Amino acid sequence: MLNSDHPGDPPLPFPEFNPLVINYHTAKIQLPEGTRTPFEIFSLFFSPELLTMMVTATNSHAAVHHVNTNHPWRPLCLPELFVWLDYIIYMGIHPKPSTEYYWRTEAKAEGPRHAVSKVMGSTRFHQIQRHLTLMDREASHADRLWYAPIEPLIYYLREAFKAYIVPGTNISINEAIAKFKGLSRDITMLPGKPIPESFKVWLCAYQGYVYSFELHSREHSAERFSEPRPVIPQLL
Repeated sequence: MLNSDHPGDPPLPFPEFNPLVINYHTAKIQLPEGTRTPFEIFSLFFSPELLTMMVTATNSHAAVHHVNTNHPWRPLCLPELFVWLDYIIYMGIHPKPSTEYYWRTEAKAEGPRHAVSKVMGSTRFHQIQRHLTLMDREASHADRLWYAPIEPLIYYLREAFKAYIVPGTNISINEAIAKFKGLSRDITMLPGKPIPESFKVWLCAYQGYVYSFELHSREHSAERFSEPRPVIPQLL
């Protein structure tokens, strides 16, 4: 029994307490039958259809905007895009101060020689990097969201991330940052952080796997969530 606030009053009963019941469950992987190799898993998230769309949009953009007559644009094809993506993955595993380090061949060059340089030259790599796109970049509006050029990819990845796993009970929701070098009204300033200027992304993750995500926009803060509480229902 609890003591009353007024002397002489009868003791107060203890309040009833109903504990929160949590139905614990383990995660379940839901890969399509027969999916075994790393490339097959990669293709679940970056399908040939999605990459073919990227090839078409990139060639259209380069046909209008490529002006280097010394190195004319050669139409991109799907196998070559896979090679370019291989480079991006390789560079993430073996980071260097500059992409030019991967094509250095002089005898006194520091560090290892990278065999990937024999597959695609530096000029072609940077050509593709300059023009790579998923949609017409010119079909834009001043008030569009910063991630509008990659919305087809965002939609596809959101669906794919959720399709191949049922997360366990304990998930994590937090903000992450996407490193960006350039000018944008949507850059989030994070003084004191390792990356002080970046785009902000809300993530729902399970043991390192991103289950869902939402992209933050300062220009549309009321709509695109500046605080974590409104974004949680969108992530689950």
